[in-house]
Amino acid sequence: MNLGITSFVFESPQNNGERTLNEKKIPKEADGLINTFGYKTLEEDLNKIENIINDMKNEGAEFIIVGMHWGIEYDKNPSEYQKKIAKELNNFGVDLVLGSHPHVIQPIEKIKNEQGEETIVVYSMGNFLSNQSKETIGKSETSDGVILEFKIGQNEKKDIVIKDYKIIPTWVYKYNDNNGNTKYKILSAEDTLKSEEAKNKLSKEILQKIKKSEEATKSILKNNN
Repeated sequence: MNLGITSFVFESPQNNGERTLNEKKIPKEADGLINTFGYKTLEEDLNKIENIINDMKNEGAEFIIVGMHWGIEYDKNPSEYQKKIAKELNNFGVDLVLGSHPHVIQPIEKIKNEQGEETIVVYSMGNFLSNQSKETIGKSETSDGVILEFKIGQNEKKDIVIKDYKIIPTWVYKYNDNNGNTKYKILSAEDTLKSEEAKNKLSKEILQKIKKSEEATKSILKNNN
């Protein structure tokens, strides 16, 4: 099975005519090392994205995964730009889209084109590891993330497709160790809430936060698991 994996990141506004990422100038030596797109130049950039996808197919990719750094920070719903790009990625033959940047969980959607080709789009996986939290920026949902396990294999037409997938809600646990050093752990919400060891080590307040996080994530993804 040959996998094709690539990613794209949106450019922030230009600074004195120079391209930027996250408002930082892109060094000249980085040209060609990163795949970027712009919302103002989207139609042109979609052609560039399609060419990259086609190159992977021509090199033998049977299943294509695309990471998209897109969307609006802290918005739990995908933007119209995200939806438009997702539809085009489906038309290009992408099988799986993994989104990041909003820092919060966004829905998962299955898109099917006129040819019957399907794409699973994870609009945003939230934060996997981050110092963002209710305590630091006033948003508890920025501690939430999701791990996805995908089972892929051949269908009746011998095409490589997603057979099934599993959603694992996560939560960022920030604490101080015995030496006063700040530490972070990525906790599986379900496993932690079932663990007797965790119940003995973690406070009721922390366990309640994990429970609320899991409930919030499942609520957003309720039609997708």
